[in-house]
Amino acid sequence: MQLPISFRHELSRITRLVKSDYPPLFTARSFALSVKGTRACFNQDNYLSADHFPAHNRSPLGSRQVNEKASDPGDSLFVVADGHGESHHGERASGLAIEVIDEFLRYTWHHLHRRDGAASRRQVLNALRIAFDRADQFIWNESENEAVRQEMSASVTAACIYHGGLFLGHVGDTQAYLWRAGQLHRLTRPAITDPKGQVQKPEDLEARRQETLNHKNGVVGGHRAGVHVKLRMIDLEPNDYLILCTKGLVGSVRDQYICSTISGTPDPQKICERLVAEAEKMFVHDDLTMIVARFALAHDQA
Repeated sequence: MQLPISFRHELSRITRLVKSDYPPLFTARSFALSVKGTRACFNQDNYLSADHFPAHNRSPLGSRQVNEKASDPGDSLFVVADGHGESHHGERASGLAIEVIDEFLRYTWHHLHRRDGAASRRQVLNALRIAFDRADQFIWNESENEAVRQEMSASVTAACIYHGGLFLGHVGDTQAYLWRAGQLHRLTRPAITDPKGQVQKPEDLEARRQETLNHKNGVVGGHRAGVHVKLRMIDLEPNDYLILCTKGLVGSVRDQYICSTISGTPDPQKICERLVAEAEKMFVHDDLTMIVARFALAHDQA
């Protein structure tokens, strides 16, 4: 029997509602930890860990964690930034990158809520890309000194959770991992850099400097042409774990140890502390910052 046109229209509308207006609601529970290395006098890393985004209470610039009610579903934002440069320039670059990304995405989210509609996946990825571009320009404009500009830059990885999707933006050598059902998946790849200690001619250095200034590069800040952001989107599943970290963890802790640590305890704080302690056993000289977040369906979160 063929359905009346009015019934078919209603069924089509219900299907659209199920697919777009009622995505799975996840809650996030995270913990962040940052440890200064021995290479510099300052901890050049910064992070933002917000289980609920935008958060009701703003915090000052710097590393911060925003945890409200763990039982409330909603959007989340997690960012780690590894500053590059001499003295306090790297610390300032990473902090400024997080501040700008946080501010732009906050404005975007408020704009979406005022429209009373949901953004498409393409719109969220574009917002993330533009946030990185703005951070790049702010760092470039921070100083009028050309030498300081070349020193101020940052590697950044940002993950925003929107309507059940994980949207990831990545620049540089910070890393992101996803643990799902006992398997660890690397979501990012480090930028390819020249081997340290390699002797280069002065003309080669000048040519590389001009190329850095005139072409998009793999760090936020330090070049006028913009930044090349790697974007990806993944549908979340219950009991997924997200790990964001700076390069202090990469190469010092084996993937097998990360898997066994997550399998042994569901608490993000204990996972974070154990992984950082394992990295410190390897005498890591770089600053180490890590965010561990666990996602669960709203009615399943403890």
